[in-house]
Amino acid sequence: TGAGSFWDPYTLTRNTEPVDPDGENYYYTDKIGTEAVRQIETFANSEKPFFQYVAFTAAHWPMHAPEKSIQKYMKMYEGGWEKLRNERYQRMLKMGIIDKERWPLPTRESWVQDWDTIDHKPWRIRNQSIYAAMVDHMDQAVGNIINALKRTKQFENTLIIYFHDNGACPEHLSGNGWNTANNILAKAKREGKEVAVGDKYDVMMGGPLTYGSVGHNWANAQNTPMRRYKSNVHNGGACTPAIMHWPKGLKTKPGSITDQRGHVIDMLATCIDLAGSVYPKKFGDNNIDPHESLSLVPILKGKKVNRDHSYLFNHSGTHAVVKGDYKIVREGKRPWSLYNLAENRTETINLATKNPDVVKSLEVIWNKRWGKR
Repeated sequence: TGAGSFWDPYTLTRNTEPVDPDGENYYYTDKIGTEAVRQIETFANSEKPFFQYVAFTAAHWPMHAPEKSIQKYMKMYEGGWEKLRNERYQRMLKMGIIDKERWPLPTRESWVQDWDTIDHKPWRIRNQSIYAAMVDHMDQAVGNIINALKRTKQFENTLIIYFHDNGACPEHLSGNGWNTANNILAKAKREGKEVAVGDKYDVMMGGPLTYGSVGHNWANAQNTPMRRYKSNVHNGGACTPAIMHWPKGLKTKPGSITDQRGHVIDMLATCIDLAGSVYPKKFGDNNIDPHESLSLVPILKGKKVNRDHSYLFNHSGTHAVVKGDYKIVREGKRPWSLYNLAENRTETINLATKNPDVVKSLEVIWNKRWGKR
């Protein structure tokens, strides 16, 4: 499963056999990295090319990390989420990742609380520190994977793609964590113990008998400079970066940033393209629908290509269509908003009233796929 205890992961298997944690120092993120390295060292013994998909669950809730790693970050977040958000925005400007004109910082989300007056600050600082520690361990695991590729002489000719599936998560947990904490709740009960699920301010989170999330306040800072969250399809929920590295294959300038749009679904066509393969029309006796993926390989080769096709988002009652420079987005029963992403990446200027024809043309794409509501 994509969510569960990092000390005792749920539904974990090797091939089809259930796997239990081994050893007192077991930590899931570290174990994923160790397993990836083991596989690379095996793959490297063959002349055949290999594909490896490393699915880290960090930094998804629950907030779990080794105590020593948590303590590394406690001082960093003492100023609170608004200070963190402003510092991150200024750093992005200074690094040249964004500019003020196209990427203005949106006003903070309405339900984000004021740091100066909020209670339980030590508990909240620790939660964000746990999150940072989780990312730290994932970063170390990625480093071990990189070192394994170098050690086995596979690094130069391996395309590495790092990406993730959504923006920062505002969720607050309760009960059984949407059925993801059942195994540790049952184990704790058998042992006469209790798991602290959700915002339990009298329990410091991070250990095996806790099951919490970082929450919406910190998530607003994590999403800098974008609007909204994972549950939405504004860019704070739907837009994530991808980092690609391939010394022998990339024909772009190292460290450069492309503004050519891609999507997670485009990884399918990209891998088919690189493998010199063909997407099947049938599997056994079953016909297979055509895929909607478009290869990113031309972009990797340094070419400028027409990627004016539409992307549709339909998640948790929020909808969006992106085509060319424009995006329409709506939440629930609200009307469509319209943004020019080329000029206003952070979706702060709603152009729907000014450009109703653009809204209508994009709505036609939505209705063709999902129907009128």
